[in-house]
Amino acid sequence: MIKKISLALLIGAVMQSAIAAQIPSRSPYDSRIQAINYNAANVTEIMAKTGYATVVNFGADEVIIDIASGFTNGWDIKDNNNRVFIKPVAFSNNSEVIEPNPTQWNTNLIITTNKRVYSFDLNLIPDSEKNNAYVVNFAYPQEIAKQRQIAYQKAEQERQQRLNKEAVNNDLEAMPSPKNWNYGMKVGEDSQSITPDFVYDDATRTFIGFAPEKSIPAVFYYQGEQEMMSNVTTKQQGKYTVIVLMKTAPKLILRSGKEVIGIINHGYGKYVSDGANTSNGNVVREVK
Repeated sequence: MIKKISLALLIGAVMQSAIAAQIPSRSPYDSRIQAINYNAANVTEIMAKTGYATVVNFGADEVIIDIASGFTNGWDIKDNNNRVFIKPVAFSNNSEVIEPNPTQWNTNLIITTNKRVYSFDLNLIPDSEKNNAYVVNFAYPQEIAKQRQIAYQKAEQERQQRLNKEAVNNDLEAMPSPKNWNYGMKVGEDSQSITPDFVYDDATRTFIGFAPEKSIPAVFYYQGEQEMMSNVTTKQQGKYTVIVLMKTAPKLILRSGKEVIGIINHGYGKYVSDGANTSNGNVVREVK
C-alpha cells in the first residue's frame, strides 16, 4: 500500500513539474527587475500586483504583431514597438465594479512578434507579497551564440582568403626571371587607354603590365577560331598593375568596351634556358 501511494505521489510530482511555468531570475540589486532566457517551449510567469505596472522587453529587432489574453477585462495590456506594458485593472459588470482579486484574476497571455511567439502566465499576487515584477527582460543566448559562430566563420573565411592571396602573391614573387619579351602589339582605333606598358612570359605564365593611368581590360585567347576569356589574377609590380595569365598563347586579345588591342607572341614555343632573357624590354607597337 505504501508503494502504491509513493508511486502516485511521484507521478503527481512529474505531472506538476511538466506544467510549471518558468520564473524569471531576479536581479541581485532589486528583485523587481527580472530577466529570463527565451525558450519557445516554456511558459513565463509574470507576477503582478494591483496598482503596479510591469513592462516586458523583447529583442531590440522585434516588433509586436499580435496579443491575446484569456481575461481581457481584467488586464490592461498595451504594446509599444518591442515592449509590452501589463497591469491588472477593475472592470464593470452589470453596474457593479469588480476589483482585481488574486484568487480570480490569473490568466494566460500570448504575444506574437515578427520573430517569435511568447507564452505567459499572468498571476495576480496579494498586496502583502513583494515578488511582483517591474521589468522583465528577455535574453537570447542561443541566437547570440549563433551570431558569434557566423561572425567567427566569416572571419575565418576572410583569413583563409587573405592567406590564399598572400600565397599566390608569394608564388608570383618567387617566379623565375622573364624568359620571353618578344611581343608585338596592334592597337585598335581609340584604344590607347588599354595599351599595356610591357608584356613578357616565363614559358608558363604571361604577364601584362599597366601603368596607373591605364584601364585594365579583359583578356581573351584563341581556341581554334573562337575567342575564349582567360582566367587571370592581378598583382602589383612597383607602380604597375600586372595581369597574370596562367598560360602562354601565340595571340591574345585585350578588350574594354569598344577598345581592342591585339598581342602577338613572337617567341611562342621558343623556350629559353633559366636565367637567359631576351634583350628587348619593350613591346613593339603597330597602330592600325
